[in-house]
Amino acid sequence: MRSKKADVAENEAYVFLDSKADVDKKWEKILASKPDIIKISLIEAENYEKYSLSGDTVNKGLSPEIAAYVVEKAHQAKLRVYAHIETASDFRIGLKIGVDGFTHAPDYGWNGSLETKPSDELTLQDIKRAARKKIVVIPTAQRGHLRHNGL
Repeated sequence: MRSKKADVAENEAYVFLDSKADVDKKWEKILASKPDIIKISLIEAENYEKYSLSGDTVNKGLSPEIAAYVVEKAHQAKLRVYAHIETASDFRIGLKIGVDGFTHAPDYGWNGSLETKPSDELTLQDIKRAARKKIVVIPTAQRGHLRHNGL
């Protein structure tokens, strides 16, 4: 589930949710599709307000507030929620709002170069917190990472 401006049409692959009213209005249709899980997007979610004010919400995912509301509704419907994330902060927000799993590890798109190394990384505390909650993390391996590092 993503914010309104994306590169696919609504209902082709995403349901666009920009407010709690949007979630409530579309929730029965979401459930009617009989999903096994609900997948949400948290993409630089800590900066959602900044992007929202500038109008740059294309492919930025849900706000933390709407994501938390979706998690709440999904859990009420006995559905698990997995979050697409891109940063360590997204991971922490996902933990805070109660997701059941992550479909990437933070910074999966990093090219392995020290010059572009993310400044915010997962801590041992983050990982232990996820482990205590038995949260699933599905990491992404990409050929580009290996090639960059000479493998």
